[in-house]
Amino acid sequence: MAESTMSKATKIKWIVTIALTLAVYLIPTNDIYTKQISLFFTVTVFGLLLMAFEFFDPLVVSVVMPMGWVLFGVTNAAGAMSGWTNSIIYMCVGAYFMANALEETGLLRRVAVAILSKMGNGWTVLLFGIFFASLVLTIMTFGMAYIIMATLCVGMIKSLDLKLQSREAALIGFACLLGSCCTRSAVYTPANYGMTIAQAQLVDPTFMVSPLQAMMHNWPMILVCMISLFVVSKIWKVDISLKGSEYFKAELKDMGKMSVKEKKSSIFMVIFFALLIATPVLKVDPNLLFALAPWVLLLPGINVATEHSIRHLNWQSVFFIGACMAIGNVATQLGIGDIIAKVAMPIMTNLSTLGFFGMEFVMTFVLNFFMTPLAIWSLTTVPMCQIALEAGMSLYPVVYGLIVSSEAIFLPYEFIPYLVVYSFGMMSMSDFIKFNLVRCVIFLLGILFLLVPYWMIIGLL
Repeated sequence: MAESTMSKATKIKWIVTIALTLAVYLIPTNDIYTKQISLFFTVTVFGLLLMAFEFFDPLVVSVVMPMGWVLFGVTNAAGAMSGWTNSIIYMCVGAYFMANALEETGLLRRVAVAILSKMGNGWTVLLFGIFFASLVLTIMTFGMAYIIMATLCVGMIKSLDLKLQSREAALIGFACLLGSCCTRSAVYTPANYGMTIAQAQLVDPTFMVSPLQAMMHNWPMILVCMISLFVVSKIWKVDISLKGSEYFKAELKDMGKMSVKEKKSSIFMVIFFALLIATPVLKVDPNLLFALAPWVLLLPGINVATEHSIRHLNWQSVFFIGACMAIGNVATQLGIGDIIAKVAMPIMTNLSTLGFFGMEFVMTFVLNFFMTPLAIWSLTTVPMCQIALEAGMSLYPVVYGLIVSSEAIFLPYEFIPYLVVYSFGMMSMSDFIKFNLVRCVIFLLGILFLLVPYWMIIGLL
């Protein structure tokens, strides 16, 4: 029975994929929306839908989609592979390698467990403990904490005799999701800031955001995430008495003293963060630091990282980021950014400040159904920056707005980190959608009435 249902669901997904792809292809072309642009959107939408519905691994789509552009005459081989000429790729490889190495030492788990062991026994306290532990690890791993935190949360759910997909487990999963995924707008990660900065520099080569600036300019979104957790936990109350901190105290005791590798990793992270904060003063590109510094962990005498750290790199994400960078590059080459800017400019420039960022949020919310945030950033950053310059706005809030709005997600398939957390089975699909729809509403209100006024106060607007 289950197999038949699954087969039917798969058929429906294929029908939707083919129908949407045909709909894009059948859009009439003209002197502005040329045949070349039509083919670009057709191939790109088809590729992203294949990945969104999990027909193929992202790695496969990342290779085949650029080949499709070349095959249909959208661009040449150099254009299709242009994503690999950007330092963002090597920044991602370095960051993923560092996250693997730190996880293997046990340092990340120790930090998370130590935080949770100090949070007390109340249900609400436990949820916020998970949130803060996830946030700390997200900062330490530059956006790669969701796997280790999801693993830790599943272990905790089972040890507390809670059932997976129960309301209690769902709220624990939601706290993990908020801290490890939704806070990344305030945390400099290779994917979000690296990609948007690279695209914004096509409009203004001097544009740059340091990791410290990202946090200082967008920390209110951490508060918005906390509000989201509080509201959701109050709407869907549970009547439960837990002694969660005792579980984590026992876990911490079982870990024993810090190993030599953990101590070396701790020293490395302190130095690394200090260098990141100092990049504006040192006039060093953060991309270069991410790309080169983590490999120090392999050096003789340090020996923190192993061959396992390299072999288990998240190559699917690396290749997909490369493909998404190419989407933006090819779109710019075809003049799609200029077209979007011309169409949107009369609307966007005549809006109030709140209207502008509200429209940016709605646009991203809709686009999330059809493409991942990585693809959205690659496709929309250039035209949005062009609109900002025409309107006399700083590029900072516009770029930040795109990053923050990309978290307007309520379906797991829309972004890989959300899908990974969901795949651990803590939340049912129903709870995932309900919790995140409430969060999306709170995010929109948070952007308009907390983040935008804050940007005005600090002079970004």
